[in-house]
Amino acid sequence: MARRFIRVLFWIVLPCGSVLGQEPPAAIPPGPSVEDLVTRALQRSPTLDAWKARYFAALRTVRPAGALADPMVEFGYRSEGRPWDPTRPGSMAEVMVTQPIPYPGKRESWREAARAEALVAEAEAREWQQRLIAGVRILYARIHALDRERDILHASMDLLDLLQATTASRYAAGQTDQEALVKVQVERLRLRERLTGVQTEREDLVASLLVLLDEPSDYAMGPVTTLPDVSIPEQDIEEDTIASSGVVVVARARLDAARRRLEAARLETRPNFLVGFGAGSTLIPEAVFTIRFGIEIPFWASDKQEPRIQEALLEVRAAEADQREKEAMARSELRSVLAHFRRAEDLILVYREGIVPQTSLAFEAALASYRAGTGDFSTVAEDFLGLLNARIALARIESDRFAAWARLKGLVTPIPAIEEGSR
Repeated sequence: MARRFIRVLFWIVLPCGSVLGQEPPAAIPPGPSVEDLVTRALQRSPTLDAWKARYFAALRTVRPAGALADPMVEFGYRSEGRPWDPTRPGSMAEVMVTQPIPYPGKRESWREAARAEALVAEAEAREWQQRLIAGVRILYARIHALDRERDILHASMDLLDLLQATTASRYAAGQTDQEALVKVQVERLRLRERLTGVQTEREDLVASLLVLLDEPSDYAMGPVTTLPDVSIPEQDIEEDTIASSGVVVVARARLDAARRRLEAARLETRPNFLVGFGAGSTLIPEAVFTIRFGIEIPFWASDKQEPRIQEALLEVRAAEADQREKEAMARSELRSVLAHFRRAEDLILVYREGIVPQTSLAFEAALASYRAGTGDFSTVAEDFLGLLNARIALARIESDRFAAWARLKGLVTPIPAIEEGSR
């Protein structure tokens, strides 16, 4: 009987040795903390750098927007009498400099409109910074869940080794059939399949993180061993959300820019001026000085300025509606995030104090009964999978809680104004 058991075990285990004999990964240093990764992303993110560059470029348009038009220099010659004779004593040559001057307040309105457009670009850069921080934290939480799942699966391999030894012992004693021994091997193969899937999914998440960090593709991301303990503020945070949410900040900046454009469009109905100074000389010779003053009358305002005023007014109304929509979206997202966080908190308590301990006790009891020869192998396998899935589910729920907290922080944490010269 013993020889028969050895031969059967040889033919079952040997073909699977290259697959099932995989050892847990060698101990490597843990990955950086989540806040270290956030700092690195803020310093190196190419997308954030691009948003900042757009803002700094927009700032360069503020001063030119209010600049005076370039003056015009004219050269002229005038002759008196007929026929034309450039040598007559009254003939004269003249140089004239003419400068257009906008109506008072127009130049400042142009600057304010350009400055408001630049602040839209700055708000968009701040919104992306807010999304970048939340994105790094959420990816970190997902990687942590997969690292925990990988550790649980490797630990489950050890449990299966124990179960295999028990099954082999009972098979050698004639207390069970070959089916139980084969089922152990099948479970090991399934765990190996899950480990492969976990590793592939982790690689995908790390690849997404590397884009945010601007790291090379061969960057080694150590295991994420822990997540920071997080909680939500006790006070009402809806006002903080409306004040700090990136989408609301951008909508508010766009509304201000639309209002500035409306103000500038209304000032365009005011007349502009033209001032000129000239100097010349007759052939006598006698000095001649000329002063010119003109007014640009908006005679065609109904065809030019008024339609643009109506356009700017409609843009203001659209921006006001957009801001209301973005505020409603921020409140809705806040409610959703809080619900997800509280659900995760409740489930973590349920799993830690109920499901995981109970499934562990059920598996231990089933294994003890099976060892004693009074239990069924199918019950052991079922309880084993129940314990495995419960521990993995707990890791994922802890990840969900941290991800919900990261989204919440992105809603309520204001991003400081971007200073020129910052990377």
